[in-house]
Amino acid sequence: MVITGLVMGIIFGSLLHFGKIRFNLAFRNLFFFSDPHIFKMLILIVTLEAIYFHAFAYFGLLNLNPIPLNWVSNPLGGILTGIGVAIAGGCAGITSRSGEGITTAMVTLASYVITIFLVSNSFIIDFFSKFEIRVDNINELFVESSGPSLYSILGISPWGILFIAVIISFTYIFLSGESKRKGEHSWKIIANITALSGVIAYILSHYNGRDYGYAITAGWKNIINWIFGIEPIGWVGYEVLGIVLGAFLISRSNNKFRFVVPKNKKIYIKFIFAGFLIGFGSTIAKGCTTGHFLTGLPQFSISSIITLSFLLAANYLTNRYILRGHIKKIKN
Repeated sequence: MVITGLVMGIIFGSLLHFGKIRFNLAFRNLFFFSDPHIFKMLILIVTLEAIYFHAFAYFGLLNLNPIPLNWVSNPLGGILTGIGVAIAGGCAGITSRSGEGITTAMVTLASYVITIFLVSNSFIIDFFSKFEIRVDNINELFVESSGPSLYSILGISPWGILFIAVIISFTYIFLSGESKRKGEHSWKIIANITALSGVIAYILSHYNGRDYGYAITAGWKNIINWIFGIEPIGWVGYEVLGIVLGAFLISRSNNKFRFVVPKNKKIYIKFIFAGFLIGFGSTIAKGCTTGHFLTGLPQFSISSIITLSFLLAANYLTNRYILRGHIKKIKN
């Protein structure tokens, strides 16, 4: 049933709030403050998901479905999304923080969703679709036609790629330094629960006619199209509603829900602009930080690797500009 999307969304939203799973925060802390805490958690989530996705695909409970490759919109979408994420946070972050009462996140989310609707129902998508690349898969783990993966590009067994990736990831995770913050080891528990919820979400989505796991842009696209009578609400639409609800319930239960309104209302202009960048970028790239990082990367999707590479570069440069004063103080 599509309503299972709501359940998984509530679980994911709760994890986003409780585990502080924030993509921009992870990259910013790693690059500028030498704190790998959240980044290691994300790497562990992706690594475990890669194992789970391939294992359950082998037993026929899901089909791997890499996002179609687009040499034009993947880099461009990654750059725009990376800038927007540095300003306002990732798509999952603004979705969950809206449920926590953060008004800047709500404004960003509104701009993000409106942009998704305008772009996805315009000539822009038709234009970029001309550059889309799909491959026919002969491996039983995959859907018949999808975007290329490392397997299809390198001609190596999926299990070989998975083995190498797991070794590299676990080596980094367990050999990198620990941060000095409290609850240093709790991130491993959060990562395991999130990865497990990710594969359950993929399986439930598969049995509701959609071969993909957690995604935010696709979910809000489904919601806004449903509101305007373009398509019925589906599993992924319920998922994003569940994320908002889950973050709300958890923040209320631990007395952290609050409406936060900035003193300077002009700051909302910045977040409206950020929402536009994230909405435009993630729509043409067919996914944002969640869709590409948490679901695309564990499948070794080429489109996700390219999008995330440009997203990280843009995110780094934008954060470097935003934090330039703070970085100078640290160096001095």
